[in-house]
This record gives sequence, structure tokens and C-alpha cells, in this order.
Amino acid sequence: AIMQSGPLMVTGTSALNAGTGDITLDNAINNFVGAVSSTGANVSLTDGTGGLVLGATNTTGTLSVTSTGGAIAQATPYTSGNAITTGGAASFAATSGANTADITLANPDNSFGGTVALSGKDVSIVDKTALTLGAVTTTGNLNATGTGGVSFGATSVGGALSATSGNGAITQTGALTVIGTSALNAGTGDITLNDATNNFVGAVSSSGANVSLTDGTGGLVLGATSATGTLSVTSTGGAITQVTQNQSDAITAVGGATLTASNEIGRAHV
Repeated sequence: AIMQSGPLMVTGTSALNAGTGDITLDNAINNFVGAVSSTGANVSLTDGTGGLVLGATNTTGTLSVTSTGGAIAQATPYTSGNAITTGGAASFAATSGANTADITLANPDNSFGGTVALSGKDVSIVDKTALTLGAVTTTGNLNATGTGGVSFGATSVGGALSATSGNGAITQTGALTVIGTSALNAGTGDITLNDATNNFVGAVSSSGANVSLTDGTGGLVLGATSATGTLSVTSTGGAITQVTQNQSDAITAVGGATLTASNEIGRAHV
């Protein structure tokens, strides 16, 4: 194992290789100025000053990354040689003082083998395989991209949500709360976000095969909606409406549509 009994301050890059052992460098006042590359079983990294940049990161087990001094990002330019690959669950948390900070994990060669938990401001994550999210909390936007699917756990987004699944399904295992707009693109895959306690405050745009949306609070506003199969929209907390009456925000459902609201339905282009 690679461990510490006092804080680490490294001005240059850090290359940590524990082989089959763990890496546990979680002193709260560590300061890794340069990018940190790591290889091990379970890897835990903490940085207390100026944010944390990740280089090539490979774990056969879990990955835990915490920055209390700024953003978490990946080394650029993005290549397969500096991507993140995990065998188990991963968690990322970024703050700067009392405020949340950004998390940018946008290397297209990232591969997360387990669920990914995220806590930050504006958060962006890319997985070259299907992306499975655990608990996610952002005070800003969330941009989630997977190849072969995107699955949401309990998710709270303070800004806008964008999800792209690379022709896989967009699904959920926990409730979604999104304060801003939501843009969901499953390509030829299905979108199934039908948790009864979902709360989409902003308009929801969607594109997929069979699309199913449920909102439990305050009604549901639909943006541009395209389903090559069926469309099912349920609101148990108020009206179902559309953003505008413009053609670009129209609803297209090739296989038919079912709209169910506890209050009223306002629709112009179905």
C-alpha cells in the first residue's frame, strides 16, 4: 500500500503505482499542484488547495477523489493514456471553501466499472461504456454522457441537465430533481424516467425510441419531444404544457402518445 502519516505537498506531477495494493492519500491538507496519476486496487486521493488534476488513473477496485480547495479535472489533451478506468465504484466531491466547485471528467476514453457518485457545482462526466450514476448533487449543471446507456441514481441538479446515451437506454434507480431545463437524447434507445417523485422544474426535451416521463411536483413542461415509438407523459402534480407553440418545440410520437395529468393538458403539436 501507499499511505501517509503527514501532509504531502508536490509542486510537480505525481505518479503513484501500488500494483495490487491500495493507495490512501487522504490528508485534508495535501496539495498536489501537478497532475496525479495512480494505479492500484482501491485508490483514495484528497487535495486541500487549488483543486486536483487527475492524470492516468487505474483501479481494480474503488476510486475516491476529494478536493476541498477547488475543481476536479482531468489532464489535457484528452487521450486514452490519461483516462480514468475503475473496476468498482467511484466518488468525486469538489468544494472551494463554503462553495461547491466544478467537476470535469470529460475524457472520452474514461471507463467507469461501477456506480459513480458526484457532488459539485457544474459537473460533466463521460464514459466510453454505459454510465451508471449513484447519488449526484450539483448546484449548477449536470452533463452526463455514456455509450450504451445512462442510468441515474438519486439526483439533484441545481441547473440544467443534459444526458446523452449513445443509443442506449436512459433510465433511473432514484428520483430526479432538476431545477433547470432537461435535454435527454437516447438516439435509438428508450427513455424511461417514471419515478413518481421526479420533479422537472424546467422544460424537458427528449429524443428516443419509446419515451416515458413522470413528474410528481408542480406539473411538467415539454420542450422538443421526439419518439420513434410510443410517448407516455404523466404528471401527478399539475398541468402538462409545452414551452411554446413553435414547430421546433413540437411533439412527434410515431407510435402514439398517452398524456395523463392531475390538472390539465395544454398541447399544440401532437
